[in-house]
Amino acid sequence: GSLVHKGWQVTDIKLPKLTAGHNANIIAAAEVEL
Repeated sequence: GSLVHKGWQVTDIKLPKLTAGHNANIIAAAEVEL
């Protein structure tokens, strides 16, 4: 086979700051529909 795409390299990243009560172990909160 042959490699068509070598992938992506991040050169800069800007993320929002975490709030004081935020648990960094939770990446995304669960969505619940009732």
